[in-house]
Amino acid sequence: MRKYLIVLVIALLLMNSCSEREWKNIYDPDSTDPSEWAPKTLVPQQISDIQLRLTWEQFDRRIDGFYLNRKIGDDEYIENFKYFDPEDRTWIDTIYHINQKQSYELFAFADQAFSSKMTLVFVPEFKGPCIQTLINISPTIVRIEWEAHTFSTVREYILNRLTIGGNLELIKQTRDLAVYDSTLDVTKTYQYHVLAVSDYNVSDVSEIFTIQLGLVGYQKYWGDFTAYNTAKSSNNGQFIASWKQDDISLFDLSSGSLLWTVDPGQYYPTDVKFGSNNEFLVSVAGERFIKAWSISDGNLLWTGEHANTANNRIYPFDISSDASKVASGDNRDGVVNVWNSSDGSLLWTCTMTGAVTSVVFSPDNTILAGGDENSVVSFWNASNGEFIKTLSVINGKISTLAFSNDGSKVVICSAEDDTWKYQFSVKDFSSGAELFSGTHIWSIPSVEFSPDDMRLVTSSYDDSLKIWDVNSGNRLYSRYGGPPVHFNADGSKIISGGNAGLRVYNTADGSLFWKSDSTGYSWNTVFIGDGSKIISASESGVMVWEEKFGWKQIDSN
Repeated sequence: MRKYLIVLVIALLLMNSCSEREWKNIYDPDSTDPSEWAPKTLVPQQISDIQLRLTWEQFDRRIDGFYLNRKIGDDEYIENFKYFDPEDRTWIDTIYHINQKQSYELFAFADQAFSSKMTLVFVPEFKGPCIQTLINISPTIVRIEWEAHTFSTVREYILNRLTIGGNLELIKQTRDLAVYDSTLDVTKTYQYHVLAVSDYNVSDVSEIFTIQLGLVGYQKYWGDFTAYNTAKSSNNGQFIASWKQDDISLFDLSSGSLLWTVDPGQYYPTDVKFGSNNEFLVSVAGERFIKAWSISDGNLLWTGEHANTANNRIYPFDISSDASKVASGDNRDGVVNVWNSSDGSLLWTCTMTGAVTSVVFSPDNTILAGGDENSVVSFWNASNGEFIKTLSVINGKISTLAFSNDGSKVVICSAEDDTWKYQFSVKDFSSGAELFSGTHIWSIPSVEFSPDDMRLVTSSYDDSLKIWDVNSGNRLYSRYGGPPVHFNADGSKIISGGNAGLRVYNTADGSLFWKSDSTGYSWNTVFIGDGSKIISASESGVMVWEEKFGWKQIDSN
């Protein structure tokens, strides 16, 4: 019996010892890593210019609480500056000085044991709001707007203006979020910044907003608010030719007055183009006839006719840049005809391997290119029709052709609807070698080289436009904008249409310069002359837009 009692006492002592060791193990620095039960995070959140919220996490509940050490600037830490209960996870401290660091050490304790420290160094900031909007009121007045500051302690704002080469001026101290500046000089450049003011501090500058007078976009000049499917400008910028439903109309570009309207045939018109001499325009209307009209009075000058074959239609046509010739292709017999533009006499004709889908003269008028539905592009001497050569693409009917401005390159767009392949190939005209190629996810009806031939813009019915470096073949960027696409006269801007409405992009970086979403679908968009005006034809009608000048942001830092 005595033996059993001794064994029982020893067992009880062992159980008590193990239980005590297990309980003490969490707190005993000699048997537990202090980092295991230290606070896991310490996150700062500045909630005003005078308050800072600290938040932390602690997953081990078997602690007695927390201590926080704190120091301001380069002073010494105040040990055990703040005690927290075990359940506490957040605390709001006072900010003593903006831009002066505040340092913290947070640690847990249990009995006489202490965890590792979670450290934090935070530098509070107080920045003024950023200027959001500049509204042009007149050449000498602008309205400057900014958003409300996120700090609830802010009670008002200061708008300052620096005239470049002059003095810094206080324009207004206000509780509003907008200020009118009505003392501008159109010959000067200005810088603005907004400061926030609380009962305790004045903020630092967040952003400097620099403005000067310049081109800021386009505004509507006039419009005929009947839906038109196309709008083309004469080379001298005096007239606009447009078609809708079953008639063609000519407008005076300056006044918007209607000069004349004609009915071109039994079918709807499909396109109109001006001769470069501004004496005639040519139309096709979904039938086998091509017609030339006098710009001065709308009289029919001549009619060209393709073969009277069932369902024969003329769709592609082009006018040489010297206005001496007109080329047309039909979709039935694969015939290309070249007409004398002065009297409509047939100069020469040839036949392709299938329906003609595109015809275009070279910039120097010496070559005519034609594409057909069988992936073939043929080239002829524009003067006599002598065949030069053929270039082919891998597959798909030819949809669009375009020469570079120096005539050394040709871009060929093709579409293979069965396999959903829509691609283009840029070829060297002399050798026929492919220089580079690219794709869209839908048909590519519009392509154009920049005036210096350094860039190529392509646009698709998928409402994307892409800019390519002609030397390297690299795609520089892609933007939202449907066909047609055109460069302005100096190549600095690109205009697009389609579902995107009217959009003008800066060529250099693809940044959006201006847009109008009010037109609806834009079937046709083009710069006029030097680019100071734009024509658009859309669901909202044919419209002319002109450059708008005003105060614009030129720099932000």
